[in-house]
Amino acid sequence: MYEEKFNQFLDEEIGSQELDEETKRAVLAYTKALEIAKIRFDYQPSEIMHRKVLRKVRSKRKVIFQLLVASAAAFALFALVTTNPSKKIVPTTIERAAVNEVFDYLSLVKLVNDGF
Repeated sequence: MYEEKFNQFLDEEIGSQELDEETKRAVLAYTKALEIAKIRFDYQPSEIMHRKVLRKVRSKRKVIFQLLVASAAAFALFALVTTNPSKKIVPTTIERAAVNEVFDYLSLVKLVNDGF
């Protein structure tokens, strides 16, 4: 029942003298809720809060930048270690087989060939 009177009061069909206690409490709670909502929408952060938020954003960017630099340095160090010029393999000169090694090989082939 008080909802009808509440709506009539908001529509200015009845005055505040005609409201019962329950409806007056509902109107009071409604006006307080509207004031709180108005305060929330009108909030402007102070200069100190603005600087604090910007400092946090900058610090996060700084950490990300430091991680990127550290990973690039680690990659460069890894590349230097794996491609060290002193460890490169120098191709050896081709050695010719000695004559006696060739004859030993031929005798081995003859020995195997004789078995078949």
